[in-house]
Amino acid sequence: GECRLLGPFSLLVQAALGALALLSLVYKRWRERPQRPVKVWAFDVSKQVFGSAMLHLANLLMSMFSAGQLEIRSKYKPNPCSFYILNLGIDTTLGIPILIFILHLLNRLASYTPLANPPESIESGNYGSPPRASWWFKQSVIYFMGLLGMKICVFFLIQLLPFIVKVGDWALRWTEGNTAVQIIFVMLLFPVIMNAIQYYIIDTFIK
Repeated sequence: GECRLLGPFSLLVQAALGALALLSLVYKRWRERPQRPVKVWAFDVSKQVFGSAMLHLANLLMSMFSAGQLEIRSKYKPNPCSFYILNLGIDTTLGIPILIFILHLLNRLASYTPLANPPESIESGNYGSPPRASWWFKQSVIYFMGLLGMKICVFFLIQLLPFIVKVGDWALRWTEGNTAVQIIFVMLLFPVIMNAIQYYIIDTFIK
């Protein structure tokens, strides 16, 4: 069966995913010692929230586009949910070291530009004293560019190895015939687990 990534039920599940992802960051703050100042924590979290929303949108568009393109070219009719779970799985595993590498590269390049004025303003998690929104904005631009670079790498990986889409089909085989269960698993349960792990790792890196 084919799931609808933008149906009313899917959108409701995605809203629940966003709330749970944010709660995982609140829980991490509650556990961390020493705690970051609230404004610094809010700056760090906002980078991840906006970045995750951007990745989520990219995954939705790529999943629907890729499924439609493949359906035109062949008899094989892929499920958009298969593309989504595959994209998310790669983003939260292979994507993390790719992102960290790209961020190191971008920070190195940015250090030779007026963006690095002063140099500490582009150090991830350093917003000055008192924390400055302009420093947060510079770091956010670098972070979002890093996410975009990582997403482009994942996109080309899937295009170069199209057979791995069937891994997504295999992972969802047990949900066939029950679209609601498929959507809950693909858009809520799997992302909550994978994003929570990713948030913990990236939050540790970017703060």
